[in-house]
Amino acid sequence: MNARTVFFAHLGFNGLVLVVALGGFGLAAVVGGNVARSVAAMAIMELIGFALVWQAWHGCPFTQLEKRLLAKEGLSAYEGPCLAHYARQWLGVSLTERGADVVSVCIILLPAAGAMLSLL
Repeated sequence: MNARTVFFAHLGFNGLVLVVALGGFGLAAVVGGNVARSVAAMAIMELIGFALVWQAWHGCPFTQLEKRLLAKEGLSAYEGPCLAHYARQWLGVSLTERGADVVSVCIILLPAAGAMLSLL
């Protein structure tokens, strides 16, 4: 396995998380009721799961593995979280480590926000 493979796996996983979050937001906002409550509960459980994994790995496991493999391949690894690095590289947007964490949490909690909208 090399850093490029891990990068694409990481990108795919992040894309899946984003699609599920957006779908959950829409489902909860449109359907409402028990569906919205269930979607919100799953989003909160997902956030807790991410927090536990990141705590155990001292950050995102994909990011840690990608950086380790970059160093092993003799390439310079980026500093900080992947979201901050790639937001700067691809979009020209500067994010602090805290900013990247806030963006991640907001994406994961999008379905809960959709559930809240359904209550209005």
